[in-house]
Parts: sequence; C-alpha cells; structure tokens
Amino acid sequence: MGLFDFLKKKPVENAGYSQPINYSTLDNVEIPKPHVMHVKPAGVTYENRQDTLKKIAEKKKPFDNRLDIEFIGVDYNGELAIEVKINGYMVGYVPKKRINEFVKHKDFGYKITKFYCGYNEETKIYYCDIKVEFAK
Repeated sequence: MGLFDFLKKKPVENAGYSQPINYSTLDNVEIPKPHVMHVKPAGVTYENRQDTLKKIAEKKKPFDNRLDIEFIGVDYNGELAIEVKINGYMVGYVPKKRINEFVKHKDFGYKITKFYCGYNEETKIYYCDIKVEFAK
C-alpha cells in the first residue's frame, strides 16, 4: 500500500450520520443573538485618569495609533471589581451595578464593537463609552 493510496478510496456515504443533512431545515435553526453591553467606566475623575482620557480623546501618544482595551478582574476591599485599562493605563472600573452582567457573559468571549472618548462640556469631565458584544 502506497503512501497516497488513501486518496483512491471511495468516500464513505453518510459517514457517521444517522441520516443525511437536510439543508432546507437549516433556515429554521435559531442562532443566538449576542448580548450587547455599553460600559461607561466609573471612577474616571480619580488619580490621573482625566489626563489619560484627554490624551485618548485627542489621540495623543501613546493613544494615537492603536487602543488595546482590557477588562481585568481584581479584588477591591474583598469584592470583585473589574478595571478598565486602555493601552495599559487605568481609566476606571466597570460600574458596580454592571459587574454581575459582565461576569455572566464574559466567558463566552467578547469583542469591542464601538469605542468613544470625549469631553462633557456641562460636567467638565472626560469620559468614554465602550460597546462590548458578548458571544451570548
């Protein structure tokens, strides 16, 4: 038997399936919709976070080319908190009232689908809004 003789074998019909796949019924398959969450980090006025957010909003170094957004779980006074870091710089936390929702969905995977950083003229505060789409 030669090395490539397996290529000459006939394909096995219905290999391992109890019945052929009926592609017309695939239209009836319900595909779960992703869970979408807007994260507006809390604590943006502490430490030097306003300076960091201003640089992000103005696209100054090191925020001029790429933004790497991370959500990092930490222990804060015995409770779970989720830090929001952009390019390694702390900008705030996932709001406390949203942590359970975030944790419930994060293990299914997520992606950032929209990001905005700006300045609120009324409050005189820089802020950001991160749209997170979880697989489910």
